[in-house]
Amino acid sequence: MLTSLLAALLLAPGAVDAAEYPTPKYELRLDDYYINTVDYRFPSGLRVLFQEDHTQPIVSITNWIDHGSTYDGLNEKGESVEGLAHVVEHLAFRAKHGDLPKNWDVIAQLGGILNASTSTDWVNYMTVAPVDSRVMLMRVEALRLNDGVAGVTEEDVEAEKSIARNELRQGYENGANGSAAVRTAMVHLPKLLWPDDHPYRNTTIGTHDTISNITLGSVQRYVRENYRPEFSTIAMVGSFDTSQGKPMDLIFQAFADVEHLLMAPENAEAYKKLTDAQEKDEFFANWVNNTLVPHLQEAAKTPAQSRVDCDNRAEPPPLQSDEIVKISGMVDNVTAVAAWSLPAGYCSDDINMQVAAYSLQNYILRSLDPTYDPLKQESSIRGFGCGAFTDREGSTMFCYVEKGAISKKSAEQILDDISDALYLQTAPIDAVLKPFYENNLAYQRLYGISSTLNMTDNIASLSGRSFYLASHAHYTGQPTFFSDSIKSYQELQLERVREIGGKYITRDRM
Repeated sequence: MLTSLLAALLLAPGAVDAAEYPTPKYELRLDDYYINTVDYRFPSGLRVLFQEDHTQPIVSITNWIDHGSTYDGLNEKGESVEGLAHVVEHLAFRAKHGDLPKNWDVIAQLGGILNASTSTDWVNYMTVAPVDSRVMLMRVEALRLNDGVAGVTEEDVEAEKSIARNELRQGYENGANGSAAVRTAMVHLPKLLWPDDHPYRNTTIGTHDTISNITLGSVQRYVRENYRPEFSTIAMVGSFDTSQGKPMDLIFQAFADVEHLLMAPENAEAYKKLTDAQEKDEFFANWVNNTLVPHLQEAAKTPAQSRVDCDNRAEPPPLQSDEIVKISGMVDNVTAVAAWSLPAGYCSDDINMQVAAYSLQNYILRSLDPTYDPLKQESSIRGFGCGAFTDREGSTMFCYVEKGAISKKSAEQILDDISDALYLQTAPIDAVLKPFYENNLAYQRLYGISSTLNMTDNIASLSGRSFYLASHAHYTGQPTFFSDSIKSYQELQLERVREIGGKYITRDRM
């Protein structure tokens, strides 16, 4: 009897209106998330931040220098040294300051691990080590800003040039390191996306010829011009006490003998001219009491300024060429890569812009499979994806598709498939497409928030914490990367995401 009754309820037409069942909103609202941060902005322009975290007895430090490969310039003969910033990044680990071992040996003796990376706009140095080494870790970064390649020889330069050329071969030419097709395309795409006079026209890795042009003199020139306190933000995260001025004590210990890096240029020059130890001590004490303390008190009253003029961002340039460039390389499958230039990053609209870029991956799947649900992330299609990276003068988005991932089509036909998916960015939101758009936005929001929270929850991500704290504070002025990111994901707007996609991620700009 019970079975018959259930069957009657289930089968009776119109017995229950489906609209009566509530549809989950897939919304996540969180309270403001804030990690206590101590923030010092020195008269020299150097910024140093500390975040206290006692989950493990370690410390992570990132030195963010906002001059990257766009400042490579020329050597003494007037030849291009494209790739110089990247080679300098390598050489900085070989630097030797006074009686200390080389930088990489200092870190090794502390039981630490190190890494670094270079982009068009920046270079950063990241180190994780036991907490007892925190003063020495800060000392290494102070000495890096004083002379980033101290003790580096011609032989060191030649050795790192060879290593850089090997990276070029392995990472961009023969497919031995990562996604060779995408990386190789990234060497060629800048010249298709950016005009001749744009700072992103060249690449970070350089070419074999331009790497060969690098000299010790050009290395020293680059460091002298770009490794400067006004271009640097240092972030330290870990198990230390941030109360009662202890971070400032750490800074003074680490910057001993290079205190001028904390001073405005006029004070720094006067200080460096002093030779008598007592006179230097008196000068420094007076500077701390009469200049530094009032400066820090005043700085604490006002937020730091953004280094990007978000209200007057230049529009990305029109496509420089619509030619399909064919490149031979050692890859497993023919791969088509499409790219677009976008506005500069580090502004409040960053998350909307990134979501517009990453959404194209779901749009491609939806155009191929009308039943695809972004929330489920279930698809048999592999070998393709989309990504985006933001920079100070402009951003870049790309999608790649390996032949066979979607079909056995040619590269040109695959690019047409990508083009066909672009219509979903501006298609009318009817009853059929509305659930897809809402689920795509819900997925992007949930994924973004969970990724951000994982950075704060996982001890292994302390290096990521210092990385994002340094970069976000440096460019936006705000030392609140995590709460800012969570808030941006919470406030994602479908209309704004579609507006960005429809304006910049279009067929005529691909």
